[in-house]
Amino acid sequence: MDESSGRLLALQQVVVEQASRNPPGDEGLAGLPAGTIYHALVYQKATWTDTPPTLPADGPAPKNGGRNECLG
Repeated sequence: MDESSGRLLALQQVVVEQASRNPPGDEGLAGLPAGTIYHALVYQKATWTDTPPTLPADGPAPKNGGRNECLG
């Protein structure tokens, strides 16, 4: 949280207690020590815009059905 504006800057999911088995829907968490960050989402800029999103020019070409697997 940005203290001057109150805006959200990031979210983190942290292991609270080490688990011996994976929780349903969360593969790969078993055995991680408490305090481990296993997912982080950072907001670079959160504002309203009238500009639609565009894919990077150097991204992969769309696959069958027009779906694009670009992660950038």
